[in-house]
Amino acid sequence: MTGHEAAAVRAAERRVVVGAVLLMLFAGFNSSLLHLGVRFVGAELPSIEIVFLRALFTLLMTAPFVFRPGKLAWRTNNLPLQILRGAIGVASMWTWYYALANVPLADAGVLSFTTPIFITLGAALYFREVVGAVRASAVVLGLIGAMVVLKPGFDTVSLAAVAAVGSSILWAMSLLIAKDLTRSDSRSPSPSISR
Repeated sequence: MTGHEAAAVRAAERRVVVGAVLLMLFAGFNSSLLHLGVRFVGAELPSIEIVFLRALFTLLMTAPFVFRPGKLAWRTNNLPLQILRGAIGVASMWTWYYALANVPLADAGVLSFTTPIFITLGAALYFREVVGAVRASAVVLGLIGAMVVLKPGFDTVSLAAVAAVGSSILWAMSLLIAKDLTRSDSRSPSPSISR
């Protein structure tokens, strides 16, 4: 490969990375808008109805890609585990939307950051992954931080705050199941579905 060809390859790779970063920023912005929308309509609609509408909209937007003629975009070798993951994902979304509608956004955001804590605990229990001292310390500090936000003993812990933590636990379970599905499904769509 000549120097000119190598430079062209590096430029193409750079464009891909920049495009991926821009898509991630766009996705994060849209996720923030979604959460603000849930907060806005949460006063008028029950959380389960918001979950249904979001799922319906997602189905309508993705159906042309999933069900395109001549190609099967998705199949599974473990339908029961996919169904379990879907049910847990719906429960996570339901509790998350309830929390968004009833907890201050800052508190809901902080409590949602407990998901990695529960993923670490779940990976240690379910996959028997070794949790080193650094990760264990991070889990303990994260749990202490969550307790500071929840303030047990000072105020009554609200049902919505418990729902936020419950949503994080459920979402961690969903992500762990998605990892488990990679053993049986070569291309699992599971990680692309989010709360």
